[in-house]
Amino acid sequence: MRLRLALLSSAVVGLAACALMSEGAQPAPPGRLKPTCADAEMDACVAESLTVSAQSLPNLDSSDVGALLADRRPVPVRCILRETGAIEACHVLDPRGAPFDASIEAYLQQRRYTPVTYKGKPVLVPYTFLVSFNPPPAELARISGVRIEVFRALLFRLRGPVVDAGTEARPLICVGIGDDVADPPRNEMDALARAGAQVEPASSCWGLMQTVGGAAPFGSIVVRDVRFDRPDVAEVRAELGISGQTPEFLVLRVSRLGGRWLIEELPAPARDAGIRGPPDAGAR
Repeated sequence: MRLRLALLSSAVVGLAACALMSEGAQPAPPGRLKPTCADAEMDACVAESLTVSAQSLPNLDSSDVGALLADRRPVPVRCILRETGAIEACHVLDPRGAPFDASIEAYLQQRRYTPVTYKGKPVLVPYTFLVSFNPPPAELARISGVRIEVFRALLFRLRGPVVDAGTEARPLICVGIGDDVADPPRNEMDALARAGAQVEPASSCWGLMQTVGGAAPFGSIVVRDVRFDRPDVAEVRAELGISGQTPEFLVLRVSRLGGRWLIEELPAPARDAGIRGPPDAGAR
């Protein structure tokens, strides 16, 4: 069946808005502060989203690590950044219980930063972490493989309109992962390029939007979440969009069958006045 095209989804709008707000700002070097709010004179509070390996947390055994990974919720932690750059007095704001909270706090208190300065002198400030956990390497590899197949399948859906005496217009497509719409890892971008896909990472979208303007359709594919029911079967949340059409919020089941992948679309939760995607996503 002929699949519907999708609208520039909320993810695209979010990418553009985020880029617009940060236009002209340079990304902070590793280990530097990331201000999130300020008073009239100085950065009053700072925060950092941090992804760590659960296996690197101190004083946790394998069952503890498994329980922490099964939870999947990021952990907010309030700390103090001292004048020396040391992180101290960490406190988990959404407790996970013993021994998880103490382990997370101890891990963060090993970090060192460039101190905040006020009128040329280092000062003490609050510092908040939002800590997420990487799954084990084998699961990371499975997640990466599933995302690549989903990107490829959804790119196939984003066929541009026929214009200019029959020339097929292929929309500019930006790809992202996670609820914060981060860039896909380099290996996933390289795999898409080897497959002939012409895509850009989420962080490049704003400049490209400025370049193409309204001269070409603009689309996005965001793989929000990958969860495995079994080692060879995963459920995937994704968003698919292209300007001028209706948004699609997708729930997919991705199954590995020998040397090929089967991608099926499941009924999606009602969003935006109940708009739902088409009944199937096809197979690869």
